[in-house]
Formats: sequence, C-alpha cells, structure tokens
Amino acid sequence: MAKESKLDTFVQFAIIIFSISAIWLLSSDAPYSRWGFIIGLAGQPFWFYSSYKNKEWGVFIVSVFFTISYTRGIYNFWIK
Repeated sequence: MAKESKLDTFVQFAIIIFSISAIWLLSSDAPYSRWGFIIGLAGQPFWFYSSYKNKEWGVFIVSVFFTISYTRGIYNFWIK
C-alpha cells in the first residue's frame, strides 16, 4: 500500500468536513439550512480530485451529479 501524501490527507479531511457539514445543514429546518448548498459545492473540488486521482469513475460521476444538485440548490434558494 502506497504512503499517502500530505495533500491526500488534507483532501480526505476536507471531504469529511464539507460533506458532513453540508448534509447536516441541508437536513435542518433552520433558516440557515440553505448554506448547506454552498458548503457542499465548496467541497466538490476535493471529491473530483480524489476520485480522478484514484480512478474511481463511479464516484466521479456521482460528484458531477452532486455538483449539479448543489448548483441547483444555490439557484433556487439564493438567486431565484
């Protein structure tokens, strides 16, 4: 098993923090729940990097869907 670089460790940590925060906020009925879309979208580059680097194409495709979904949420709850 290859040794993880500091970047890979940081990316995994970012995925955990952004993903958990986004889902926690989106599942809340509080007025600030819409921030979950922004936090979720901010975490997507880490998902793309990790899935592309590790050739996890299923995760990469799901990341595309989540990016579209978060963008849609931002449009519906922030812009519209």
